[in-house]
Amino acid sequence: SLGALIWLLACQVPIFFDSLGARVFLMSCITGAYCSAAGLVMLRGKSSRQLPSSRPLAALLFLNAALHLVRAPLLLLAPVPSTGYLLPTATAWFGVISVTSIVVVVGISMLLVAVAKEQAEQMSNAAIAAARDASERASEEKSRFLARMSHELRTLLNSLLGMAQSLASDPGLNPAQHERAATLERAGRHLSAIVNDILDLGRVEAGRLELAPRPIDLRAQLQEAVTLVRPAAIEKRIALDLLLLPPLPAAVLADPVRIRQILLNLLGNAVKFTPAGGQVTLSAMSGPAGLTLAVTDSGPGVPEDQRARLFQDYERIGADAAGTEGTGLGLAITAALARTMGGMAWYAPGPNGAGSCFSVLLPLPSATLPQPVEAPEPEAAVRSADSLHILVVDDIAANRMVAEALLTQAGHRVQSVADGASALAAIATGPLPDVVLMDIFMPGMDGFETTARIRALPGLAGRVPVLALTAEASPDEVRACLEHG
Repeated sequence: SLGALIWLLACQVPIFFDSLGARVFLMSCITGAYCSAAGLVMLRGKSSRQLPSSRPLAALLFLNAALHLVRAPLLLLAPVPSTGYLLPTATAWFGVISVTSIVVVVGISMLLVAVAKEQAEQMSNAAIAAARDASERASEEKSRFLARMSHELRTLLNSLLGMAQSLASDPGLNPAQHERAATLERAGRHLSAIVNDILDLGRVEAGRLELAPRPIDLRAQLQEAVTLVRPAAIEKRIALDLLLLPPLPAAVLADPVRIRQILLNLLGNAVKFTPAGGQVTLSAMSGPAGLTLAVTDSGPGVPEDQRARLFQDYERIGADAAGTEGTGLGLAITAALARTMGGMAWYAPGPNGAGSCFSVLLPLPSATLPQPVEAPEPEAAVRSADSLHILVVDDIAANRMVAEALLTQAGHRVQSVADGASALAAIATGPLPDVVLMDIFMPGMDGFETTARIRALPGLAGRVPVLALTAEASPDEVRACLEHG
């Protein structure tokens, strides 16, 4: 604004208006000042300082300012001659400076475009970073929510399922009461499975599902899954087979819990949807890409127009028509677990286009099984089955009732307390328990602090075995329990 005002005022002076040299002189001074100010802004600006093109642009602006500021005194020493209204006759120095200034201005223009592009990229990256941070915060909130819900839901389910188990095994019930208790237990197990599926899927989506790989006996793992599903297959008169295709490694490095979960999801679905008298086969084969597990059934198969919905959350294709139970999460969790292990899951029609074949590819490395641990002496085995004095520490009364009922039925002597202070008093006054079942999340003195104080007790009291009793047994929780003794 100041430069424009000076120029407008100068144009009112006749001597300035009539002199080309004076006008060029003033223009050179104003342009030089503009370029110098712009160069300082580029060097000192907080945002532009981070841009790669800001320093080269500042250098060209200072160079252009220097050219104009050099041209100003030269015009006074050696004016540019002009004749009437004709263009001035350019001297050698004037031509060199002017051409150089034009080249510099072109460079400035190109760098201004580069700076604008870099600023746009910077703003875009800032927006992406903000979105990423917001997503991470949301993921952390989701993880905390899942952890809290996991604890609350499983705590209540423990009470429901534990009391149902206790009732179902009570010999004093008549047959009708026993059947009701067994129905309650089955419903509790089904509800527990649904909660576990939902929480597992939430952990996968939040990126919080951790694997615990170790060497496992592959054949034993596959046989165990088939054994667990066989009662349901026998009930429906379905033939259930295990097919091992060589070469197959004896052991692989994998998380046995998650491998079992994948197998039970696929086998359970196959048995569920295969009609009575059908066939279900679990096959395993190893190849360059990894271990392939496939479950083939002779059921109705999946219509082609519905296959795209497989492995999606809460999809129950054909389940409503078949009258089956489920949340539609089994295949989604199977696919998510396969991806977490670096593999994949897919569907294909069964042999000759009949039935279904659900497969997972898991790139699991071969492993060596550890040496088996020698079996204990018979006397030690007898002693381990003797009645134990067990101290149960839990702030929730229903949990204490469940523990007392199940442990008493197993022949043990149970003492239960509601907080850490009572547990310390019970251990200090005796008799010393054989083992302590310690809840972790308790108001006031939690399970970690209580265990630390037990470990500080003198003599045998400080070495009493303490087992963590918690509804949230995540890997982080396991590590924390071990660290606290």
